[in-house]
Amino acid sequence: MSDSSSSEELSPRQKQLRSFKQTALGMLITSSFTRNPSELLTQKRIQIEQLNSQAFSMHLQNLEQEEENQPNAKNRYYKMPIVKRLPSRYKRISPLKRPSHDLQETKEPDFPEIGEVFWSKIDTHGWIPETRQSASLTEAGSRLYLIGGTSRDVHSDINVYYPSQKKWEKIKAKGIEADPRFGHTAVELRRKIVVYGGETSHSRSNSQLRECLNEVKAFSIDDNEWIYIRTTGVLIQSRKNHCAAVVGKHMLIYGGLNQKNKALGDVAVLNMKNFKWKALEIAGQKPKETAFHACATVLNTEQLRAESIYNIPTASNLDIKIPGIYIFGGVGDDRKPNNDLWILNVGGKTLSWTKPVTTGEPPSPRFQHSMAYNDRAKVLCVFGGRIDTGGSSHYTCFNDIHILKLDNLMWATLRVFGNIPASRSGHSAACAGTKLFIFGGVSNTCFCNSDLYVLELNQKAVRYTIEEEERKKQQEIEMALMKERKTEEHQKRISPAKLRGIERPGVKFHLSDNVSA
Repeated sequence: MSDSSSSEELSPRQKQLRSFKQTALGMLITSSFTRNPSELLTQKRIQIEQLNSQAFSMHLQNLEQEEENQPNAKNRYYKMPIVKRLPSRYKRISPLKRPSHDLQETKEPDFPEIGEVFWSKIDTHGWIPETRQSASLTEAGSRLYLIGGTSRDVHSDINVYYPSQKKWEKIKAKGIEADPRFGHTAVELRRKIVVYGGETSHSRSNSQLRECLNEVKAFSIDDNEWIYIRTTGVLIQSRKNHCAAVVGKHMLIYGGLNQKNKALGDVAVLNMKNFKWKALEIAGQKPKETAFHACATVLNTEQLRAESIYNIPTASNLDIKIPGIYIFGGVGDDRKPNNDLWILNVGGKTLSWTKPVTTGEPPSPRFQHSMAYNDRAKVLCVFGGRIDTGGSSHYTCFNDIHILKLDNLMWATLRVFGNIPASRSGHSAACAGTKLFIFGGVSNTCFCNSDLYVLELNQKAVRYTIEEEERKKQQEIEMALMKERKTEEHQKRISPAKLRGIERPGVKFHLSDNVSA
């Protein structure tokens, strides 16, 4: 009677626990356990699997009931999409290759009318090429390619500089043999560097004249291979010390010196699809015959995809006041350097010259200078050059930098900081990112060294670098003062008694003397 009454007094939860203790999973295995433990463990595993299956079936029943109660509810479970595997072989993308969406990069702030620039000498790692003049420096694939030039010899080598690694590399080119040359032009077009003209070894007919070149060669930066381009069309005079620019599929050349060192004033374009030369007759006012000048293609961002020199898309964002090919400086047969700025207007069936009106202080007359277009800052950078006349044995080189703002054609006022390069002419220059790179050239007395100089144009980066330099100088001053203070304190610790202890007959030591132990 007592057992039945006690069982009736138990709650449902207590009854559930009592029944659970009677199962295998509820039994506790102790040291006094008499049954076989392995059999009991097997029963425990079976019971756990049964409980899991029951719980899962109850979960499914609950989901079905929810769907019946809410027929319009969305399913909670979805099939995973099929993940495609990459093929075993895929095109390797170089981290140095400029991405295709460069045109959508964040717009660089306009260069101010009164700006700051900072020069630095790059501490390159490892080997560096021999210094030279009248070489070409071309930016392609986020690298700088140095081709040709002359120093002790006329060079035919190709050297590439990696700005991200601060390292030079000498390229072993494949394909046809490259001719030694200097005074040539090299422009980038569809990941190929197109080289035209220049002069090479002395002419066989006249040992005092060097042979002028008229051939066109292209260097593939992907294959490191020279390609000879067989051209047709109008016969173009061989030339050196000319200038070249690219618009769409066309390479344009202007001016230079012919085989007899006579200045030229003709304009010609080479179609790089059918390799056909065409001479251009441009009516109206035009520049005189010029050599040792510099030029650059300047277009709005949307116009960089132009098909040809005659077909340029209309730009909605006018970062450039007058798009075209800009030409500056040079010297003619009158041997008088000039500082004329001309623009060859492109984009129409007929091309025309414009002599724009600029504001600000322009560069002085010069030739054998460099001019490079920085597409990030939207400015032209003119550096160096010389001002002597051809018949003079003495000449003066420059090391000044001038920046033309292309949104309003104003020569900016500059505050120049840093390690300014020596005066030079005949050097090579190219822009990459927000920087201008300078290599080689000759000074008033000798060849410049092989150091690579870089000019920073970004105003935030310039200001940060200036402040860092000021901090370093302040730290050096504080360290020198601290060292001097410690020296004075050390001298004060040396008492006269100690000095008398080391006196010698006839010799007296003073605090100002250098006392050694």
